[in-house]
Amino acid sequence: MTVRYCNASVADIQPDPPVLPPAPCPDALRTGGVVTSVDVAGTLLSLGETYRIVTNDLLARGGDFYESFAEACARAGNFCEDTLMLDAPMDEFENASPVTRSVEGRLVAQ
Repeated sequence: MTVRYCNASVADIQPDPPVLPPAPCPDALRTGGVVTSVDVAGTLLSLGETYRIVTNDLLARGGDFYESFAEACARAGNFCEDTLMLDAPMDEFENASPVTRSVEGRLVAQ
């Protein structure tokens, strides 16, 4: 099974065999698909909802084969260039202090 995650500072996950660009996965999040669930803040992702994410400008512009990010960012009002990626966690620290941490089990291998 090939699993692909966004780049993370603590992980370097490579597909096996390496495929560039990665093959599309039309069955993700569908019955019998390769991704069986995704949750956002403890709530299952809803395909009918709109979600905002924070990413770096490389991925936002479609780098590393994330063309879907570039397509979404190209829509009017979807890409804010005057806010740095660092601003999002800093705002969270200011608004939710004191900040606590815990193991959340975000990546689970079965």
